[in-house]
Formats: sequence, C-alpha cells, structure tokens
Amino acid sequence: MTDTEEGNHQTWCAWRGISMVRGVRTAIIFTLMMTLSSLVSVFSVVENSQLDSNDDSLPTSSKALIIWSGTMDINNDFTVAAGDELRIYAGTILQLGPGVRIYVEGKIVADGTAVDPIIVGVQSGFTWHNGFQFNSTSRNRGSSLRNVTINDAQFGITIYNSDPVIEDSLFNNVDLVAIDLFDWANPVIRRTTFAGGGQDVHGSMTNWRYGIGLSIGASSAPFIEDVNFTNQITRAISYWGNSGGVIRGVNITNVGGATMNISAAIFVEDSLPLIEDVIISKCDNGIYVLHATDTLITRPVFRDVVVGDSQYSAVMMTKSDRFNYSTYMMGRFHNLEVFGTGGPNASSPGLAYGTVFLNTSGGWFEDVNIHDNTINGVKMYMTDPSTSFINTTIRNSGALIGGTNERAGFFMRSSNNGGPSIQNLTVSESPGVGIFVSKGDVSGSGWTTQNNGNEGLLIQDAFPSVSDVLSQNNGYSGLRVSNSNRLDLQNFESRHNGYSAPSAQNGAGMVFVESNQYGMFAGTNVQCSQCTSIDDNWGAVRVEDSVDIQFVDLEVHDPNVVQGQSAIVIDDSNMNWNGWVDIDGAEIYVNLSATAPAILLDDTDARLEGINLYGVHSGIQWTGRTLDSKLGNSTLTGNNCLSISNLPKLDTWGLDVSGCTGSVSISGSDLNLTDYIQGSVPFSITGQSYVRAISSQVTIPTLAPSVTFDEMWFVDLWIVNQFGHGLPYAIVNTSFSQFESDFSTAVPYGGNKILGPFVGQRHTLTGASAVTDFSTECWYDNTQGTTGPDALNQDLMMHLCTITLVNQPPLIIWDEPLNGTVTSSGAEIWFNASNSWDLDNDPITFQWASDIDGDTSFFCNGGSGGVPGDLLVNGPNAGQGQGGSGYTNCTLTDGIHQITLEVCDDQGNCAYETRTIEFVNLPPSVILTTTPPLDWDGVLRLNYTENLHVNASDTTDAEGDLIQTGEWTDYEQAGIQVSATYPLEWNRTFELAPGREFTYTIVFSDGLNPTIYYNLSVEVQNEYPHPSFIVSRDSNLSQSVVILDGSTSFDPEGDMVFAWWNSDLDGDLNTSMSTPLMWTGHLSQGTHTIQLRLSDDDSYHINQWSTPFEVEVEVLNSPPLAHIELPTPSDSKHLAQVIGMHHALKPSLKCQQGGCVTPVLLRCLIQ
Repeated sequence: MTDTEEGNHQTWCAWRGISMVRGVRTAIIFTLMMTLSSLVSVFSVVENSQLDSNDDSLPTSSKALIIWSGTMDINNDFTVAAGDELRIYAGTILQLGPGVRIYVEGKIVADGTAVDPIIVGVQSGFTWHNGFQFNSTSRNRGSSLRNVTINDAQFGITIYNSDPVIEDSLFNNVDLVAIDLFDWANPVIRRTTFAGGGQDVHGSMTNWRYGIGLSIGASSAPFIEDVNFTNQITRAISYWGNSGGVIRGVNITNVGGATMNISAAIFVEDSLPLIEDVIISKCDNGIYVLHATDTLITRPVFRDVVVGDSQYSAVMMTKSDRFNYSTYMMGRFHNLEVFGTGGPNASSPGLAYGTVFLNTSGGWFEDVNIHDNTINGVKMYMTDPSTSFINTTIRNSGALIGGTNERAGFFMRSSNNGGPSIQNLTVSESPGVGIFVSKGDVSGSGWTTQNNGNEGLLIQDAFPSVSDVLSQNNGYSGLRVSNSNRLDLQNFESRHNGYSAPSAQNGAGMVFVESNQYGMFAGTNVQCSQCTSIDDNWGAVRVEDSVDIQFVDLEVHDPNVVQGQSAIVIDDSNMNWNGWVDIDGAEIYVNLSATAPAILLDDTDARLEGINLYGVHSGIQWTGRTLDSKLGNSTLTGNNCLSISNLPKLDTWGLDVSGCTGSVSISGSDLNLTDYIQGSVPFSITGQSYVRAISSQVTIPTLAPSVTFDEMWFVDLWIVNQFGHGLPYAIVNTSFSQFESDFSTAVPYGGNKILGPFVGQRHTLTGASAVTDFSTECWYDNTQGTTGPDALNQDLMMHLCTITLVNQPPLIIWDEPLNGTVTSSGAEIWFNASNSWDLDNDPITFQWASDIDGDTSFFCNGGSGGVPGDLLVNGPNAGQGQGGSGYTNCTLTDGIHQITLEVCDDQGNCAYETRTIEFVNLPPSVILTTTPPLDWDGVLRLNYTENLHVNASDTTDAEGDLIQTGEWTDYEQAGIQVSATYPLEWNRTFELAPGREFTYTIVFSDGLNPTIYYNLSVEVQNEYPHPSFIVSRDSNLSQSVVILDGSTSFDPEGDMVFAWWNSDLDGDLNTSMSTPLMWTGHLSQGTHTIQLRLSDDDSYHINQWSTPFEVEVEVLNSPPLAHIELPTPSDSKHLAQVIGMHHALKPSLKCQQGGCVTPVLLRCLIQ
C-alpha cells in the first residue's frame, strides 16, 4: 500500500456500541507497530499510474476493488467491469479528459460529504467530458453516488436499465443532459441540484436535445425526491417513451430559451408518472403534456403544484395529431395553483398564449386556483367529456387588450360529444368576459362569475347545459347568448350587472341575440329555467331576433332602466323565420314610469302563461307577427296594463286585469277572451279588430267602424229519457236564431256533450244585436224531444233535451271475454256482463248460450235463482256468480264457440250480443332467461370458457302436456333428443366453438302444436385474465423489500399474460417482460392501494385491461440504519496496520419516530 493510499484510508476495526479504553487502544497500536509482519491487504488496488496511461484503448478493470482518492486524472474511458467495485472517497477530485466517460458494469460507491464532496470535472484546457454511464449489468449491485458534484459535462449520468442511488449531488453547467434514463432504468435520486444546463452551447447546437436536467425515457421509472433545477435551456424534467415513476419535492426556476423544441419546466410525452409537491417559476412553459403516439398512453398525475410567472403557458396539454379529434384523459391535476403567466415577472412579459391550455386533449383538474395572469385563466379547444374541472377559481386573468377570446377569464371553443364537465367554477376580475363558451357543448353546475369587465357569461354558437349559476357585478350583461340554437340553463341568477355597459343591447341582465333564429329544427330550444334578474342595469331580459326560446319560472326584481324603457324587451322585427317566444311562469316586480311597459313585445309571436305583474308600470305592450299567440292564467297590473296591436290571433284564458288602471287597448287584432276578469277597466278598441268575450261578463265600449265584439257562450247539453238517464249516442239537431249555422251531432254514450262557444250577442258601431236564441231537437229510437228556444246570454248549464220513450230493452255492457278471444283447452274464463243496465230501471235477467254446447242448462249443472251476469267457466265451483247460485261445473268443450248473451227485463224486452270465443290446445307458454342475459341488441355475449345457464323452469303448458326441449348450435347436430324426461334448466359452454359468432337454437314442443324456436345470436369472447396477488415482506418499514406475487393469477384460455402494476402513491410499478406477475422493490412511506390489471395476447384486448385486483399496503418510515462498509467482517489485517472504519449513516443518530439506530457488530481478524 502506498503512502498516499495509506494516508487516505485510515480506518480501524471496532465493535459499534462498545467504547474502547484509550489506554488499551494505545497499547494495541504500539504492539501493532512493533510487529515485523509484512503488510498484506486482501483488497486489490488500482495504482494511479494505471489511470494516467495514454493508451487509447478502453481499459477494463479485472480486480475486485478499485479505490480512488485524492486528485485523479482520467485520460481515457474507464469501465468498472461486472463483478468489480469502484470506491471513490470524500474529497476526491476526478479530472476527466475531453469526452471521457466512466462506464459502470459492476458497482460504484462514491461517498462524498457535504464538507468534502467528490468533484468530477474536465481537465484544464478542455471543454467537456461525458460523466458516468450505468449499463444493465450494474442493476441490483447497490451502486450509489452521494455528495458528488459534476461540472462541465456533456452528459452527467446516463443510466440504461439500472438502479443506482444518487443523493445530495450537484450537476453544474451540463451541456446536454444531466441525468439521462433509458430502458427501464429506475434509479433513486434525492436532494440533488441541477444548476445551469445548455448555457455554453445555446446558439451553436444543431440538435434540440440540450439543456435538459433530467430525461426519463424508454419505460424508465425513477423515484425522485427533493430536487432543484435552475437555468436549464430546454427542460428541467423531460418524460418520453412510456415511462413512469414518482417525483416528489421539485423546485424549478428559469427554464427557457430553447428555439428548436418546446422549452418547459416539466415535459411529459407518452408517459404516466406521478409528480407531486412542485414549485415552478419563471419558465417558458410550466408543465407541457404531449400525446404523440396513439399506441401508448399519456396520463401523468400531478399533485400539489404551483406554477408562477411562466412566459408562454403554465399548463399545456396537446397532442401531435390535432386533426384526430378523438380525445381521452391525458393527465390529472390535483391542487394546482397558477399565477403570473405572461406577467411582469415573466422572462419576457406579454407573450403568453394560455395559462391552463387544453388543445384537442382531455384532462382532470381538481382544486385549481388561477390568478393574476395576462391571458385566459383556462383555455380549451376541441375537448369532450374526457375533460373535467372541479372546484376551479380564476381571478384577475385575461388579456388587457385584444379580442373577446383573449380577454376572457375562462374560454372554451369547439367542444363535442357533450363537451367537458365544469363543476364549481368561480371567475372574477377578468378584463373582459368572465366565462366565454363558443362553438360546442359543455355541462356543469355551481358557476359564479363576478366583477368582470364585460359579460359574466357569454355563450356564442354553443350548446351548454348548466345549472346553479350566479352572475353578479359584471360591467356588461350577466348573460349573453348569441347565435345558439340549443341551450339549457337552470337556476341562473343575474344580479347588479351592466353598470359599465353603453346600452341595453349589451347591458341588460340576460340578453339573447339570434338565439335559434331559424326556428325550424325539432328539439333545438333555448331554455332558461328558474332564471332571475335582480337590480340589473338596462333591464332584466332582452331578446332580439330569436324564436323557440323558453323561459320557465322567470323572476325579475327592480331593474334599473332608463326612463321610458322596459324591464323585459323581446324584439323579433328582423326575423326571417317564424316561431314563438315562450314564458311559462313569471313573477315581475318593477317600478318604472307609469307609461313604460314592464314587458315590451315588438313584432313577436309569443305564448305567455302564468304572468304576474307587480309595481308601477304600464303592463304588457305587444305587437304581433304572423302566428297565433297565447296569454293565459295571468294577472296584470299597472296603468293601461295591456296594449296589443296587429296580432293575427291571440287566445287568452283566465286573464285578470281587474287590478289595472286606465284601459285595455286593442288595435288591429283578433282576440279571444275566455274567462276574462275585467273589473272596471274599460276596453279601447281600434283598427280592424275582432274581439270575442267567451264565458265572460264584460262591459262593451262604443266601437269604431271596423270593430266587431262578440259575446259568446257554451251549452252543456244533456239528452235524457223520462227517468233522467242519459241516452247513449242520441242525435241532436241544433238551431240558432242568428249568426251561427245549424248543425247535427251525436252525443257520447253518457248522453252529455259540451257545445260552443256560440255568439250570443254581437256589438258593432251601430250598437248591440238581439240576443241569440238556441233550440235543440233530439232523437233516440225514432222518438223526438225538443227544448228551447233559450237566450244565449250566459253559459247554458245542464241544458236538457228530454225524450219520453216506450219501455226499452236493457243495455248490454259485456266486459269479458273480448270478441275473438282464443284460450287454451279447459282454461278458466269469466263471462262478465254484470254492468248491463236498463233505461227504465226494470230488473234484468241473463242467459249465456253456446252454439256448440247449448245454454247454461246444458253446459252447467244448473242451480237456483237466475243465471248470473258474471259466470265462471272451466274453473273450480264454476258458475258461482252474483246473478245466481248453484251454477257449478260450467264447462265448454274445445272448438270455436259463438257465445250469445241474452239480457231481458221484466217487460219482455231483450237485448242480444254474440261474440266468438275459441278453446284450443295451445303451445307451451315459454318463459326463458339466460345467465348472462342478452345484451341490449339481443346478442348473447359470453366468454369462451364461461357457463351459459339456461332457465326455462317457469315455462308452462295450459293443458298440462309434457314439454319437450332441445338445444344445439349451428356447428352441431340439430333436433330434439328422445327422452322420458326433459329438463327445463341446464348449463352449456361453447369452448369448442370454431368461431367467435354463431347461432344457438333452443326449442320447446308439447308434441301437438308447432315447435317453438328461439334462435340466439351468440358472440363468444376471449376472457380477460383473472388477477390476484399476495404481498410479502420482512416488515412494514420502507427499508424492507416488498414482493408482489401475482403467480396465482390465471388466464382461462391459457394465453400469454401481460401485467400492469400500479400504486396510487408511487404510480406504475414496472416489471420485466419475462416475469410480469412478480414485482420486487421498495415502496415509499404511506398507505398504498396496489392494483394489478391483466391483459393477454388476444387481438381484441389490445390496450384493454381486466378489472383491477386491489390490496392495501401500509409502509412506515424506516429509522436510520448504520452500515460499516470497510473493513468487511471477513477481512484480515496484520497487527502493524492501522485499521479504519468507514460507515454510511444518516446525519442524525437520534431516535426518530420511536426507533433508534440499530447497532452494527463487525468482527475483524487481527493477524
């Protein structure tokens, strides 16, 4: 051993936990120094001169142990061979030649300290080296690098399918990639800093892959904790190629400047990591998620993330092929805060294009806080139901200048298939619109939009379905809907909006412009249910050029409008298509000028019902278009509370104007007033008007020359006989003294019919006509009755036309069986005509007769009393009925019977009715169920090896015949097998089916009737593997190796199985292709839900997985562990050697979490 090596390796052998007396130790050392034994070490040591060689070949160590210390010049690539170990001690300085790389095939232990780190740099006069490369043979050898600083490298550490531990290290000014992972690499990286990256080569590179702190690709899955990144040119963390793993505790600042590719703090492409506890500041892009390969899944999970002062975007989700509009959930974000995007603290302010931006992508966002950004807080393009936002707050976000899109706090466009789901969204203080939805669908609830510069909610050419929305204190309208023909808003409240708007067109509480303007597509209604306006400026509701728009249960309270303006304005004067505006229920509380209408309808066809007006105003002012309009069950108040003009037809009913002052004005309109309550409010009627007061007591004014006013009434007509019974289907001839044409009609069975309304009196300029006389002539059984004339000056209630008839035969009401009934041989059946009755109140009798079996005296055993009107045939105690007793054993033989019912009164008048009833041997009544059941399309789908259970046990035969069964597939022999007994319940498999689709036939027969066939279309499918696993480990501490053994899983068809292991805390757990059902490794602290999903090599199962099998695993934090690396327990030392002890121990030796450092016993042989 050289002097240098001896000086760098002063160690001693000790028994940890037992102190040695200083005097004893001195004596032992003295004795060792006096011994003349030769110094022999069991370790093979590489001399420094070996590393100084100028040989250009790649030297490979063949020794068991290599020790580096002091200052080392490494001129050529060096390989630590498989089976060898390289140890680098604290304070060592490695000076690598230009482009030199250290390859690790075996094990490396680099143990620097915070005071004496290991320094890896390039030799003086050169620019860069290539750091370390771990190859796959180094896996599971326990390599570690602690307190290592790597300066001026092209590549710091490159790892292929290996698992070193890297802790407390610094990567300084690495040009290309500081840590580069490939081929299922899964290192552990803790407390590491990446300072500067790509700065020296920026502007001179011809390839984009430089200035990257940590690149994770090719199915790698590291565990990373407490890392810092500063001043990377391209990316701090870059994921690609189906990689995963867990990253926790990340701080990233100043990543940006790349021009050949996307610069981002965290970039995820086609990968599934779990990343949490992240702080990102002053980067070009914060988090950038890109889906590039459709055969892979992109679905990172981010938790507890803060992104501040980004230059372009804070969170971006997109995909390479944006013309492929099919999307899926590409990422999950939980507890996300974003601020300062494009703001004054960004690298270059004013360049942002989106804070949280989803482009042809889907994502799950929960508990999101977005504030103080110079562009939209959320921007979405081409999203669908794969996107959800839950509990999102956006404040002070949007561009100060620019178009409507850029200035909105929340902006989405061109969604499809129902659109994203937005739940519990709050947007405030945006320079422009609060929430802007354009060209597509969206669903949601619990929205609040307030204190925004323009509209609270702007819907343009979109089809949202949203409930529970509050829009308040916005500069423009609370709601504006433009060019949208399908809309469903429920429980929308607009409060105190529009106080910065220049006009009612953009300042009223709720504005609808060209909404459903074409009005010709079925089901394209715009509907606002339970919508409320409170204290809005410029009015409550404004509708322009819109039809098929519906308000249900509308409320308006105290709008602040310009003098003379209305609270509700509906103007269709520029419409090219016809349609209605509907208001179904409205409570309107307004105080305007006495001449301003509360509701103004201009050139509008409308259907209004349940309108109630309160306060000071002039009611409803209405000008019509071309369609019939309606106004019903409404109470109007105000001065001159109803003014209508040019309505081609207006039907009203239950209209109450008795609380109005002034008059009701009608001009150039056709108006029906049914059940009109006038009070003392007079009419003012002008123009070419025709008014009909129906069932209403009204005061008729002096009329203009072109006005006609009719009072009209209904007639409640009854045609009865002398006993007061209504006469079924009687004929009535009506006649009028004036105005109406005579007509004839038949009344229904009950003898009653409402006729009218008819003109009772007509009023014109010349005065009132005489009152119309109404007369009737009624007929029944060639007998006439008359009534009238009666004056039509009111509704004629119970208007009777009585006919005195001779004694009539009874009226048959035969309830069952119906004519043409076919039933089984000997089936129980009721003959029921017990509701038959007599117009003259005479008692009646019954007789039933068959053209085959005769009357009841032949097919019954007879009995006392009359034959019952409800006779039981073919049943127990047959014949017992309410009309008589003792009619037992009434049976009818098989055949087609003409059953004649005779009903007679005591005056010898009889009525007859004949019906055809058939008794026949019927086929079995089959009730068939299968397990599994048929799908919605009638196809039976089951797995190859799955049992089909057929259950026909509820099948019956009316005559009790033996039910024969048979079953076969179209690849088997058909036919019913000869058998003494036939099962009605059985199991069947199709594991020998030659194809996936075939027909399975089931038949039933009673041997007499035609066989009943059930042909089932069957599709058999390869069954998913069945996952199952057990967990084994030495303890529940995090230091224990966890073994997940899924060997009990199986595939029913014996196919090759693929496994997907996942922890809800650590993300995907990668296994080797050769043993996919086994996973061995460490889990982080916490309670894990471990899931195993399986698939197989069936082509139908590509990218499809079984239902997961889950096990909950609790992992506790391990106490610190002392570990003596040198010397080993088997080492031999001569007495003259000074023996040192080198240990690896966490800095604190105090008891932590109830556990203390475990003593380590080391026995050394002293020769």
